[in-house]
Amino acid sequence: MIPKIIHYTWFSNEPLSADIQACIDSWQRHMPDYTIMKWDLESIADIDNIFMREAIAKRKWAFAADFVRLHAIYHYGGIYLDTDMKMLRPLDPMLRHRAFIGREHSFHLIEHRTEHFLTSHCFGAEPRHPYIKRCLDYYEGRRFVTGTCPDLPVSLTLDMTLMPYIQSEIAKQWGYSPSTLRDELQELPDGLTVYPSECFDPQPPGQGSYGQHLALGSWRESRIARPKVDWRYKIEWHIVAMLRAILSTIGYDLIKKN
Repeated sequence: MIPKIIHYTWFSNEPLSADIQACIDSWQRHMPDYTIMKWDLESIADIDNIFMREAIAKRKWAFAADFVRLHAIYHYGGIYLDTDMKMLRPLDPMLRHRAFIGREHSFHLIEHRTEHFLTSHCFGAEPRHPYIKRCLDYYEGRRFVTGTCPDLPVSLTLDMTLMPYIQSEIAKQWGYSPSTLRDELQELPDGLTVYPSECFDPQPPGQGSYGQHLALGSWRESRIARPKVDWRYKIEWHIVAMLRAILSTIGYDLIKKN
């Protein structure tokens, strides 16, 4: 059973924005009997992990948080929430699982297939769950800084692999199907349950939604970064990704035929 603990990370010394504070307030409003654990630079001081240390040194807070969220859930159990996760109702029904996570609403093109990654912004498990351990193993001996040439783009000198992709790839070892046709409850071995996107990444929220990921995305550095990624933008991106997938598949088939 998952303990009533909510973990979140905040490594910068900047004050919480009004939007983020409102999200944290929503946790306390809907789950007043949960313990909330804040992971900051002081609380991670004794954790020995080179990936996390290098990400902190580069002030890449989100990538340091990728390791810390797994460390927290593996050792303490509980639920991890991004600070931009607005809760709409209690997560009490999730506590009966050994581990749970959800599918993202958006999908990605992977080797001519469209796949749904998993919600790194909202997941939970009992302490020492094997799925969380396998995700944590990704960071064993791995460095965040992969190159030192100052003339190269940052994307080529840092390991900026996204956590939703990592969690999705590892979940496939448990039988997870990332297909766009399987946006439904998936009950996997070791008590790992994957919820449909409407639960933790709804666009827009509905009756089955537990929370809404606002995707404030202050850490993003790509050309699509914006102060706030709203649901209209996500739907627009969703359509573009689908068209790209179709065109890529058609092109791939034509190449094979020729």
